[in-house]
Amino acid sequence: KVPSRTSASSAFADTSKDLAADLEQLGLSYVDLMLVHFPPVGNTLHCAAMQEQWRALESFYRAKKARAIGVSNYCQSSLRCIARAANVTPAVNQIKYHQGTAGP
Repeated sequence: KVPSRTSASSAFADTSKDLAADLEQLGLSYVDLMLVHFPPVGNTLHCAAMQEQWRALESFYRAKKARAIGVSNYCQSSLRCIARAANVTPAVNQIKYHQGTAGP
């Protein structure tokens, strides 16, 4: 998983570095799935940063360094934000849900 970014001006570059570092640490040339861990706090204020971060994941995907890309714990407004600029639809939105969480 890649950490969230709040600065649109550096989100693409920082995320690209994180993705490359993840592959290096794992000793792999690609992964089956890469996720952005969580939208930034105050996500509606950071839409441009989320879009730039997603653009970095799309680049990673197009370079065949991930078979699929997705998000983790994104709400509907965060998904709408990245959808406005996305060329690749997130394959996964991993959501924490278990017996102890509130129902839908």
